[in-house]
Amino acid sequence: MHAPFPTLRDHLFDPSGGLTYQLRALRYRRTLWAGFHATVAGWLRDWQPACRWLVIIGPNAGHALPPGFLERFEQVIALEPDPIARHLLARRPDARRLRFDPLDCLATPDGLALLAARFPGAAFLFSNVLGQVAAPGESWSAL
Repeated sequence: MHAPFPTLRDHLFDPSGGLTYQLRALRYRRTLWAGFHATVAGWLRDWQPACRWLVIIGPNAGHALPPGFLERFEQVIALEPDPIARHLLARRPDARRLRFDPLDCLATPDGLALLAARFPGAAFLFSNVLGQVAAPGESWSAL
């Protein structure tokens, strides 16, 4: 039986995820990537959505998310295809309210509408994923 929506498939050896990426993240987090992480932390500090639910699309292991960020929300849902990243993200100290969902909202042109329908009233954070994948059918449609 197929799910009524496109589901994520595991990406264990992709350049933007999987084992190789996790090793790069550990190696560069305090050097090459430190400036980027500081910029993201500032932006997320200023971002105060009124929603108490957060859906993060492509968070990987949360390398770019500042410590404590996930605690700001009553519930956090992550759409993440990398099984290593899911394992690491779930072990963050601020991930107590985290759960994973298999929706692949980047797979079809109506993916954003599927995302909005599946998680009404949630705030959405595309975390370092846009630009790594092409828009299906050259564009997405929302609602």
